Amino acid sequence: SMIATLIKIWIDEENQIIRQIVKGDVDEQDARKITEETGKQIEGLKNAGTVGILLYADTLGKPNAAARKILLANLKRKNLRGFAVVGKRAMQRAMVNLMALAARTKKLKMFATEREALDFLRR
Repeated sequence: SMIATLIKIWIDEENQIIRQIVKGDVDEQDARKITEETGKQIEGLKNAGTVGILLYADTLGKPNAAARKILLANLKRKNLRGFAVVGKRAMQRAMVNLMALAARTKKLKMFATEREALDFLRR
């Protein structure tokens, strides 16, 4: 797309999670960037036991097939505790559920509120 995808990934020390905000559509290059940046941030986490990731989905466009593949690879990180997606769109919920099924994982879940997402990641 003509509009650059905005990617912001940072460590939330208080909750010991990685937060991700992605605005726009995600292509393969974007997905790789997200994966690499997330990996770097995970290394920076103090407790570096298991890690939770929280992604805001309301600003997210449509990840293409290549991007979905890379995001699924992210779910296979050994030290991933959970991947919570916060958003309200039904289309996204359907996609997240499909991805969780495809990855055969209970680690990926979508929530309407950040509070629910944080509770899930704290387990």
